[in-house]
Amino acid sequence: MTEFSASQVEAFLSCRRKYYYGSLVRLNWPAPFDRNFQKAEALTALGRDFHLAVQRVIQRILTIDEAIQTNQGRVKIWLEQFSRTIALPSDGAVYAELPLTMAIGEDLWNGKIDSLAVSGGRATIYDWKTTRRPGKRSDYAEAAQTRLYRALAVANRDALGIAPNRLPDIEMIYWFANFPDDPIRFTYSESAYAEDLAALTALAAEMRSTNEADYPRTRDAKTCAWCRYRTYCRPSSVALEFDEEDFEPAADDLMTIADFE
Repeated sequence: MTEFSASQVEAFLSCRRKYYYGSLVRLNWPAPFDRNFQKAEALTALGRDFHLAVQRVIQRILTIDEAIQTNQGRVKIWLEQFSRTIALPSDGAVYAELPLTMAIGEDLWNGKIDSLAVSGGRATIYDWKTTRRPGKRSDYAEAAQTRLYRALAVANRDALGIAPNRLPDIEMIYWFANFPDDPIRFTYSESAYAEDLAALTALAAEMRSTNEADYPRTRDAKTCAWCRYRTYCRPSSVALEFDEEDFEPAADDLMTIADFE
């Protein structure tokens, strides 16, 4: 059985060669030590700190006020925005950094959902984004996370207490820490579920290839600006100036409390 995740799909769609090196060859190549990566790592650390703080709040390790008081700078501001705009249900169950799996044919799909709230048989999936640019609905409608996380909720609905055969009662919300009043919401339907399964199945068929020729380098040079394989894949290339607004930390880089235990 082949395993896939949303972050692998995102890597595949942004640069097939990056996916090939990271997931198939498993090339352990050090990231370049330059200003681009220092900036990218700093932004990833901020996103990681925010995710950890929200996880602690949801798991009642800290109150939201305590989380705000124990953080500073941008993370503190994000937590204040979170406190003002996010109202998780007081009844039912609220999960943080929830790992879920499902099988589609011979493929096993994995995902770790930032937060999933179930109340009255209705489920809301939350994904926290710390990007500097506001999200575009059209981009997130086709995103691997949107397709996979909604399908994972359906596949695990019995265990999660989600009402059976009522897909409109599953909603996914992307919440942007820098744009807290402009979340992107997606409801669900039987037709959308079928489209998600078909899209994931088609992606898996392409991502199973072991032929290097099926994994060309991206033509979007900006993607190379923070790729750890840049000095291996394009050793003579000149690093582009890092654009903070274009950067989004990969889900796998946002470590959770469980990763420290």
